[in-house]
Amino acid sequence: MTLSTLLVEDDQDLADSICEYLRLKSVSVEHANNGPEGLRLASTNHYDVLLLDLMLPGLDGLSLCRELRSQGIKTPVLMLTARDTLDDKVAGFTAGSDDYLVKPFALEELTVRVHSLARWHSGQIRTLEVGDLRLDLDNQQAWRQQQPLKLSLPVLSCWKF
Repeated sequence: MTLSTLLVEDDQDLADSICEYLRLKSVSVEHANNGPEGLRLASTNHYDVLLLDLMLPGLDGLSLCRELRSQGIKTPVLMLTARDTLDDKVAGFTAGSDDYLVKPFALEELTVRVHSLARWHSGQIRTLEVGDLRLDLDNQQAWRQQQPLKLSLPVLSCWKF
């Protein structure tokens, strides 16, 4: 299955490079060069991942992301921006972004993040492992060092996605 993405980026050279690279990696890409066009496309079409620049003509990336979330659009959003301060990143996540990538970035990293966001959103990842801790999201069970953990009901209820 080919992933479908929307890139909203006003730098045409960068957009061309991203689109060409993603297509070489079997990722379908549509491109909008301003915020209003990005909003129109994201509101009317289905995409697996949205790639949003922050500084866009007509409607900035933060406002675009907030508007999509207010419409109930849950498509994963990856912010692409030169803004690299902690405040900038917090603003991106507060607006509803799922990930944040600072320019300049490696196209390979962008591709990996796109695939990762699509997997999470599609629900393909159902088991999480960190060190010796394993969580089974489908069966709401946990293990540490391969020993089952007893969990209280309030903990289990937060696992529902």
